[in-house]
Amino acid sequence: MRMWVLGVAAALWAPVAVWAADVAAPMSVTGVEVFPNGAVMTLSAEVDLPAGASRLHALVPAFVGQSGTPRPRVTGAEVAGIAQTQNDQFAPESFDTELQANARAAVRAAEDNLRAAQAEVLAVDEAQSALDAKANLLTRAGAGGDVLPDADALVALADRIAAALTQIATDRAALDDARPGLEAEVVAARAALSRAETALAVLTPPDGDWQLLTLDIVSEDAGRVAVALDLPTPNAGWSVAYDVRLDEATDAITLDRLVTLSQQSGLAWTNAALRLSTARPDGQIAATPVGPTIPRIRDARPVLRSAEADVSLAPMVMAEAAPAFGGFVAQTDGPVLTYTLARGVDVPSGAGQVQIALPALELSAERYVAAAPRFDDTAYVMADLDNTSGEMLLPGEARLFRDARLIGTGRFPQIAAGDAATLGFGPERDIAVEVTFLDQQEGDRGIIRGRNTRQDRLRVTARNLGDTPHDLRLRYAVPVSQQEDLVIAVDMDPAPDARNVEDLPGVMEWALTLAPGATQDIAMTFDLRWPEDEVLDWRP
Repeated sequence: MRMWVLGVAAALWAPVAVWAADVAAPMSVTGVEVFPNGAVMTLSAEVDLPAGASRLHALVPAFVGQSGTPRPRVTGAEVAGIAQTQNDQFAPESFDTELQANARAAVRAAEDNLRAAQAEVLAVDEAQSALDAKANLLTRAGAGGDVLPDADALVALADRIAAALTQIATDRAALDDARPGLEAEVVAARAALSRAETALAVLTPPDGDWQLLTLDIVSEDAGRVAVALDLPTPNAGWSVAYDVRLDEATDAITLDRLVTLSQQSGLAWTNAALRLSTARPDGQIAATPVGPTIPRIRDARPVLRSAEADVSLAPMVMAEAAPAFGGFVAQTDGPVLTYTLARGVDVPSGAGQVQIALPALELSAERYVAAAPRFDDTAYVMADLDNTSGEMLLPGEARLFRDARLIGTGRFPQIAAGDAATLGFGPERDIAVEVTFLDQQEGDRGIIRGRNTRQDRLRVTARNLGDTPHDLRLRYAVPVSQQEDLVIAVDMDPAPDARNVEDLPGVMEWALTLAPGATQDIAMTFDLRWPEDEVLDWRP
């Protein structure tokens, strides 16, 4: 037995001749804080104890104590000591909560109903056997070889046997008619028993998954004592998914949000208070230690290096507001966003996923059509979204709709309150775009190359194949020099409406209005010159 003393006077832990009470306390999950990976469950129980020294027993999952000493919180009394052992003293039923006791009673009632239904069928079988025996006896009596006194007596006997056999046939028919219904009742009773056993199994994990937690408690006065214990589990998590709907008439975006919650902790969460948190207790909590850096020399021959990706994440920025959304209250605490559900939830262990709807949000957006003809052959419907909800919008899987039409699926980005993001809503098939390199498609020489010169001529074409006008934002990246010896001249006709878009060097944007059936061409010429002893590394 493991034993811990929690700072109470040693005399309190001395052997006590008579315990004021020795009580089994049923504990259940009354609250849960769920993280993206993992959760902390709060097990609670309340019992009435007399004044004096008492022993309080509770069944807890076997994994309690694997990560350290259990730390129960006791209200209404002082704790003198804690022990955690295998349970060889109490039947699991001694620790049933009200729900577990009701589930166990439902199993017993279902067992009784099944036995009663089976007895009804058995009674029909026995009655049929009795009728068969009676019919056989009467048949043999009618065919007996005894000499009867006269013909009248023979006729009277035959009549009585015939009447009796007729009644037996009637009774047998009635039993045959009753049997299917009684057999159906057996099937229904067996199904009800299976459901009741499943409900009990959901509420009560197997006996081997439990250990006995014993608290030695001293109460000055008789009264109610509350015990709570926080249990971490890695086998739980939550995520949010979106249905993102773009109204093409108003450019408004509606976000239907759905939280998906799952847990395989081994404990049922029944009417438990729920809080969803973006915190990651299993993540890094301290700066990486910095060690020395030692310069070394090596052979001057070139070494091929692989690029290293920057996988660092930007710090999460939260709004300070705590708006109430129906059953949920969203709140921020530093870098953590939480959703607290006003009602309790039921989440069985290992029984799949539970989905809870967050209230829908309607946000303003600017809709437009964008094209990147160097990479795509059509344009795409885009929307610049402003997060005016007052809360952080979390990342998650998304289904994207234009009006009622499902366009595709993607990943919804994390958007801080007051921030903006751009979402894509699928191709605009009315728009066709292409890039033509003139030396490949026309008779004249579009690319001129020399030892230290290169000239490229190309044409970008945008067409509206539909019967409605479209405003198009077309972007193309032209070559930009970042070396003094590389001289680049770029000619564009028509000139772009915006240069170095989003501070990206050389990214040009044209704002085009295409009438139905209209075509717009953009001509470009790139003239590059560099020293003769250098080599150009570039592809248009």
